[in-house]
Amino acid sequence: MAIYLGPYDYEEPPVAPTPQWAARRDLGTALRRINELAVTSSADINTLETMTALINEQADRLAETPQRLGKLAHMDPDQDHFQEGSIVSHEISSITGLCNPITAPLHLWIAGDEVHGKVTMGWQFEGPPGFVHGGFVAALFDDFLGMGQKLTDQPGFTGTLSVRYIKPTPLAQELRLYGRVHRVEGRKNILRGEMYAGDTLTASCEGLFIRMPKDYLQKVKAETESHEMNAANLTGPSVDGSTHSA
Repeated sequence: MAIYLGPYDYEEPPVAPTPQWAARRDLGTALRRINELAVTSSADINTLETMTALINEQADRLAETPQRLGKLAHMDPDQDHFQEGSIVSHEISSITGLCNPITAPLHLWIAGDEVHGKVTMGWQFEGPPGFVHGGFVAALFDDFLGMGQKLTDQPGFTGTLSVRYIKPTPLAQELRLYGRVHRVEGRKNILRGEMYAGDTLTASCEGLFIRMPKDYLQKVKAETESHEMNAANLTGPSVDGSTHSA
């Protein structure tokens, strides 16, 4: 395994932790390119139909491989639970994941007592003509401030998220996010952040997050494994060795 620096320690992302994660990052990058071209290309019908057939063919190949549903399924139980969780969340997150084709992606890091972010939103994220859809602005803030809770040592779930849209947020231009912990009240973390396009403040946000129980992930994993076992018990071997519903 490669030496894996914390994914939120530096302005640039760390190298992929394994060759497989590196390959998945490459796939995610290629699919993000397809995602944007799907809404910007003015290709003729024949080209579009040919591309659709090719993509479906490759999707069928992936569908034949073993599937891991959810972050917990990607975690190696033989590795450090905290580091595994950090790696998996960073790689496949729907907002920051370099392996996830629906991301921009957003890159986050902590410097001192501040959380920083940078992202360039492609044309697939358009809302008003030429600008980022407001829902994506809110999603960026949610993930951004959520990660910023590392500064509190008690990360939690989003309770409320209040976004103020100050100026339209442009597409195809690097956006910078800055945030910090406003205050901590018991189990509550309150963080504030701002989004800039160049020198222009486009949006600001305040998020309230509620600390999760320390054993939350273990409970979720146990419940998931229990559901999987119950589903497996509903099938059994038939006379010819195949499985069938009970």
